[in-house]
Formats: sequence, structure tokens, C-alpha cells
Amino acid sequence: MTAIRDMPPALKAADLESHLAGTVLRWLAEQGLLVQMEEFVTPWGVADVLGIRPNLDRVQQRIAAKHLDAVSDVHAMQFLLSLPIGGKPRRISDAARKFEPLFGPDLFERTVKNLIRKRFVVQEGASLIRHTEWMPYHEQLVAVELKMRRVDEALAQARRHKAITAESYVGMPAVVAERVAFTEKRADFEAAGVGLLSVQDDICKVLIAPDLSAKTVIEAQEFCAAEACWRKVLKAIQH
Repeated sequence: MTAIRDMPPALKAADLESHLAGTVLRWLAEQGLLVQMEEFVTPWGVADVLGIRPNLDRVQQRIAAKHLDAVSDVHAMQFLLSLPIGGKPRRISDAARKFEPLFGPDLFERTVKNLIRKRFVVQEGASLIRHTEWMPYHEQLVAVELKMRRVDEALAQARRHKAITAESYVGMPAVVAERVAFTEKRADFEAAGVGLLSVQDDICKVLIAPDLSAKTVIEAQEFCAAEACWRKVLKAIQH
């Protein structure tokens, strides 16, 4: 069997990054995050690891409402969140005036039809009303950007992930992470509100906690990230 030290550099790096991911995934599971997924695609790149803690009561409420499909498109999510839950419905013509310039007429029409087909939205005459009382179905999202080194690159990407969740981390090998945590680089992480994970063997340690008070989360992006996990959550709940 080839030892890691004997592997070609490119293969060795890939193997070590895979080991980092596996350790972080297990750490998320130990924190009680029911579902963990690798390589979640965002508008600004890929989040290496994403974990979600669902609210089980809201999941059951969603299942009872037969909202089994996901709404993973950010345009559809923006539109969905603009509609009222209960109360006075929103006129389609009013919604069109706001969203057609953003989406274009064809995409706006498809978005409305898809949300009605998926039962997230009900049409009442010339108006629309949202029936997603269970939303959001998640209690916690955690994003982790993994890097062997390249600290500035990792921090920049993890800062972008703060649009999904305040709990955004960089995960690095312990020797690199500890050097970051106890030098002037620590101030960069704290200023960005990004956490730092030290990963060694099968252990993850939080060296810098993320700032959970920072108002960085974009609701539509957050909910789309949760929706990307929905099928895995549903499968986990049903088994």
C-alpha cells in the first residue's frame, strides 16, 4: 500500500483534502447536524462542506402540507419570500411590476407556475398567497471552507459564505490553523466574523469562533442553501 508521503504531490494534496472533509463531516454530525453535504454550489463558488440542523416539528409540518419538492432557485425563493403568509393575498399584477424587470416576463411566469404546481403558492383569482407556515424548516446551518494552506483565499471564500449563514468557518490542518490563530492573521478572521477549525487526525477543534451577531445573512440565499439539503433531510427523517 502506498504511504501518503510517497504519493505524487497533487495526489497527496487531494487525499489530504478528502481526509479533512471526512473529519469535518463527522464533527458536524457530532454537533447534532442531521445532514452534511460536500461541495454545495453558491453564486460565488463552492462551499466545501455544509451542515444543517432541521427543526423536526417543522419538517413534519412541511411533509403534512405535501411540500416535498425543493425551491433551490434563488429567483424563485426571492419571489416566494415576497408573498404574504395568510392575510391579504398579493395581486399578480403588483408582483409582476416588481419582479418582471428583475427576472424577465418569461422567467416570472414560469416561476409563478412552478410555485403553484409545487403547492407553495395558491392562486386566489388574480392574487397569490403563500402557504409555507413551516418556513424556515432549519434551525442551524454551518458552512466550512477547507484549505491545506492559502489562508487569504480560504478566508475570502468563507466571508462570502456568511451570506448563507453566520456560522462560517475555515477548516485547515492543525499546524496551519494554529499558526493562523496565534499570529496577526487572527485579527483578519475576527474582523470578518469567520471561525477557524483546526483539523488533526480525526479531531476538529474550534480555535476562533464565528461572529453570530453579524448581520450578513441574505435570507433568500440562506433558504436556498437549506433547500439544497431538503432531499437528504427528508430521506434521513423517513428512514
